[in-house]
Amino acid sequence: MTKIIYIFIILSITTFLQATISTEVALTIGHNKFDDPEFLKKSQNFYGIRATVLKNNIYGLEVGYEKAKDVNCQNLHFKRTYINTLIITNQPHQFNPYAMLTMGYEKSNIHRFKPSQAFMGVGLGIKKSLPQNFNTFIESRIIKKLKSHDTDIITTLGIGYVLK
Repeated sequence: MTKIIYIFIILSITTFLQATISTEVALTIGHNKFDDPEFLKKSQNFYGIRATVLKNNIYGLEVGYEKAKDVNCQNLHFKRTYINTLIITNQPHQFNPYAMLTMGYEKSNIHRFKPSQAFMGVGLGIKKSLPQNFNTFIESRIIKKLKSHDTDIITTLGIGYVLK
């Protein structure tokens, strides 16, 4: 399953790069809320990085990486790689809402707590353009893990720089 996700990511990026209007790199921090009873008492903060390419100022493709350490004080670490398909209302110097479909893979170091597995989900966000090609955004995603059927709610805050 992992190989299929990586092949899909590479093919999607290649397609979007052929007609890219702008590219953005962003640093993120976030909060992950688990629905697993062992993890309900404490959620986990994470950090990440992502790259976004926009096509037609409406559609975009995003590739990202997130990492969390010592989840719930049980020495559990997870890493997520994902791809988001975006629909955005891109208007300079305004608030721009967007919606996304996401898919990816979560790798865990302790499989008895959380198995490594693929996930799919949806999300909503809002982005604000800042001076000198910077922007900031906040978003929320809901992901459903395909092996354990757990659902996580992820809130992300980020700052990006638009490369032209």
